[in-house]
Amino acid sequence: MLMPFDTDNSVLRRLARLPLRSLAFLKYPLTVQNHTYTYVSLDTLSRSLNELEIYRSPRTDTPFLAVQKLGIRETALRTFVADATTAFPNVSHLVLRQPDMNFARGVAFNKERLEDARTHNKTQWESPQYRDAWPSVSAIWAADPSFLYQLGFARRVASVSLRMGSLVSEEYIKPVLADTSPSSLELRVDMGSFGYAETNWGRVLEGSESIRSLTLLLYPSYSLGDDNRRVGSMLKRLSAILPTLPSLTHFLIRFAPKPYEPGSELYMSWDCPPWPSQTQIDVAYDAIQNHLRILAARSTSLRWIGYEACGWGIKSWDISRSADNGSRGGSDSLAGGDDSAARQHTSTGVEIAEMGESESVAVVKSEGMNVFKDVRPILLLVF
Repeated sequence: MLMPFDTDNSVLRRLARLPLRSLAFLKYPLTVQNHTYTYVSLDTLSRSLNELEIYRSPRTDTPFLAVQKLGIRETALRTFVADATTAFPNVSHLVLRQPDMNFARGVAFNKERLEDARTHNKTQWESPQYRDAWPSVSAIWAADPSFLYQLGFARRVASVSLRMGSLVSEEYIKPVLADTSPSSLELRVDMGSFGYAETNWGRVLEGSESIRSLTLLLYPSYSLGDDNRRVGSMLKRLSAILPTLPSLTHFLIRFAPKPYEPGSELYMSWDCPPWPSQTQIDVAYDAIQNHLRILAARSTSLRWIGYEACGWGIKSWDISRSADNGSRGGSDSLAGGDDSAARQHTSTGVEIAEMGESESVAVVKSEGMNVFKDVRPILLLVF
């Protein structure tokens, strides 16, 4: 259940006592002036909750043992590690959102404060008291890479999702990848503000030996020429760094509505709005097809490439090599059912075959590339 920013306090308290499974407190829009904050004691919330979005983690004597998905905005507090791990000991999915208050927001863009918060949190996580806390965390989504850097969570995390496109925060991507060593990485990119990084973005991935699957979640600029050129440029840069990614086997490009657009939280759903246009889909599809052979030839580990667009579906290609002894897409059972698929041969002995949609969906699911599909990019009422 999503709670609007202006929900009456008495109503909110009554709702909080219901046996809810999911509850999220929305962010105040910047356009709303003189709003009244609503305060609810954490202890009034139902212990049946397994998904919760809050601003910060207050102290509580009665933990929420059922909460597995936790969204939070403030991790710079000195007591964050103690409070959060005590209140929510069984968290498996963590969502780090944009803080509301000016001080908290400033931490992410003030290096001295950021380093201080990271050092303190990291010391806490490494202490005997908390080194075994949050053992189930397997997925972290961060609105900005600096928020995960600030968390100081230097443990292996299976799936990580980060936003790209800011020179200020992009420097933190390599350190957090080193901290978490994800096997599945999602990079979210706003194509309209990504021009500067067309030739540089790949550097944040160089040497990331743990990454097995990579997803580029692209928000288009609605300029066909620019998006086509940028997608092509990104793929060209990726092909250049593929030799430094020895574990990468699966690569997926997704196009989705921008976070503020209606339906953005449904980008993996068949209920998506009629977006983008067929022309945009075709342009990106052509750009990917033009780079298939290059990508396949540059990597000895890459076995599958996919392309998905909201409301349009998914296409993918299996990559095999003469030394693979016929295994496809990481699973014979997933890829072996389409005998009519046209196969392309490259001069390097690489063979490419287009897969059916059901097979493509199965590969995405089996590789865990849908783990962030339910994360709403923006928990904010927009007027």
